[in-house]
Amino acid sequence: MKTASTINHGRSGIIIDIVSFVVYNTNQWTKGRCQQHRIRIEQKLAQRIKTLRCVCRPDRNLRETPYEETLRLMKITPYYLPTVISGGRTIMTKKLSIVIPAYNEARYITGALESVEAQHMEHDAIEVIVVDNASTDDTGGICRSFFERSSVRGVLVHEPLLGPGRAKNRGASCANGEVLLFLDADSRMDPTLAQLVCDRYSDGYEMGIVRIMADSSDGMANLFFNFIHWGKRLVHVAANMGYCCGELFQRLGGFGTDLKHAEDFEFFTRAKKALKEEGREWCLLEDAVIFTSSRRMDRLPMRLGYPLTFLEWAFGGFLGFGRKKYVPYR
Repeated sequence: MKTASTINHGRSGIIIDIVSFVVYNTNQWTKGRCQQHRIRIEQKLAQRIKTLRCVCRPDRNLRETPYEETLRLMKITPYYLPTVISGGRTIMTKKLSIVIPAYNEARYITGALESVEAQHMEHDAIEVIVVDNASTDDTGGICRSFFERSSVRGVLVHEPLLGPGRAKNRGASCANGEVLLFLDADSRMDPTLAQLVCDRYSDGYEMGIVRIMADSSDGMANLFFNFIHWGKRLVHVAANMGYCCGELFQRLGGFGTDLKHAEDFEFFTRAKKALKEEGREWCLLEDAVIFTSSRRMDRLPMRLGYPLTFLEWAFGGFLGFGRKKYVPYR
């Protein structure tokens, strides 16, 4: 595993006093690499267009397109129009799809969506998919209102069966992006994160884990998440929030739907092993972070939530005790 900072350091700096023969050969090698990268991108784009499920035609005068009929049958509310024309048909395609599962997140979901809208990356290359996972509050209404006034193209999906893995899989199944980024509803993205994710993917890293920091100035919360990040660097734990290539996600079957918690650790560990078997690497993004709420740790008095949450992650997530006790309901 290589961290994002190590990658940047390895590619920075140019030796200006190099001899002309080496400069010439270096330029030729660079041109060859760029040509290979361009061919690879064209092949992926062609494959993506071939496998796209959501297709509609530019004629908006008809009553209902196949795309709109599919969304209606799947109970999906669309808030964007197709943006790319290829082969005479208008096809929705994005570079990055941000999937946000939400269960009764009316208090926090606006902050997550605003952080997506604040991304420095071109908004035409981003889509956000919120999965309303059987919420009983106004989570869906808040998302609808946000998408109607936002420059970010978004989709609201309804998943009636509770479960974090099930909700994430449902959102990923509706995504049109080449890369999937999973964001919790009570978290906020660094403004440069979307661009950094796409850059790392272009560098050949089809999976990456994003550094998590506390969305508060509380000393205990910051110490807790710094300790978690230290563990990720020390033992190369792939967990929490991160990104994954859409093709790899589908090949691995997505998140486990029967897991009570740590579904992220289980999936990203499988992805990490799959990449290792293929001779490829994953990365740890540190130059841009995700700020997340510490409400889970603050739920108990006397700061007891912090050691209990750590034990839950260590034994339930890392060691696997008690993870498969979740039964979907409602």
